[in-house]
Amino acid sequence: MGGSRNVEHTVLRDGSGNGYLKGVRLDDVFEGTEEPAYVLTNEKRGIKHEDSNGEQVVRPGSAYNAVLAVTDERVLLLVGGNEEKSGQNRRVSLPYTEIRSVESKSGMLKSRLTLTARTSDRYTFWLGGREDYGHVEEHIETAISYWVTLDRRLEKAREHLT
Repeated sequence: MGGSRNVEHTVLRDGSGNGYLKGVRLDDVFEGTEEPAYVLTNEKRGIKHEDSNGEQVVRPGSAYNAVLAVTDERVLLLVGGNEEKSGQNRRVSLPYTEIRSVESKSGMLKSRLTLTARTSDRYTFWLGGREDYGHVEEHIETAISYWVTLDRRLEKAREHLT
């Protein structure tokens, strides 16, 4: 699967979202009233994580997928049944206030979405095909702007109350 913008189909593909993560339904990873706007998947490429210690690619187990879920509160990076270690799911949750930048690139055979956190960690999510994911990039940029503005206003309000 190269990716999906049809959130309902992806989350409820078999009635529960099974087949993406080991032992957990995809719709169970969303908290409270959190709603996904985009759910993108890849079957084999996984997620590349770069930090000051180097880079590591975490790939899903053979029966699972890597998932990038863009919600109204955060971006979730999930790898089902990760092929290393104990085969457990891996999860990174990035609230919009913790994301410094997002970039999408389309190539001849694959596309990618790269998120850079305020900690300078970089997460690259690959997608099959040449589809342009600029609309997902724009959605994330808009959410970052909204949440950072809200966070600043809340901080100013706290200062006035103390």
